[in-house]
Amino acid sequence: MYIHRLVRNEDNKIVKVGSGVHVEEKRQEIGLEYEDLMEAQRNSMQLYYEQLFNEKKTEFDALLKNKIEEMQENSNESIKKLENRIKCLCDEKFALQNSLSTSTDENISLKKELKQKEDSLTIMKRHSKIIELENQRIKRKIEEMTEEIKDLYFHLQSSERILKSQIMADGDLLIGSKKKEKKK
Repeated sequence: MYIHRLVRNEDNKIVKVGSGVHVEEKRQEIGLEYEDLMEAQRNSMQLYYEQLFNEKKTEFDALLKNKIEEMQENSNESIKKLENRIKCLCDEKFALQNSLSTSTDENISLKKELKQKEDSLTIMKRHSKIIELENQRIKRKIEEMTEEIKDLYFHLQSSERILKSQIMADGDLLIGSKKKEKKK
């Protein structure tokens, strides 16, 4: 099987490739030309992809820089919010500590006052018992004296009746004089 090859010569005419030295030179020339063409295409592609890579890298760097700046702004805002929240919490803590301190002082004061009132109440209870006992003693004394007064009153009334009555006008009546003499 024989394949005919046609190539163009220097005059740009189609010629049959086949035999001879001229063909060998032509092959080497075509091989070199092909190598040059491939080298040029490779260089061109390399430049294209390097340029494309640089463009994408620049875009990526810009995007990355924007994202970093955005994140820094967001983090700065978050930090400011957190600092404000911490400040508010510290103020609230300080207010609560003051309130606690005031409440503690009031509690201590109220405990002292309660203790004083309890002591006063205990003293008042003692005094009340003493007064109650004294009142009972006085009531007994009053009852005794009331009995004595009733007896005296009865005695006086009886004495008055006896004196008024004419029945005993001539007789001697000695009341209680003998008893006193015996005791001596």
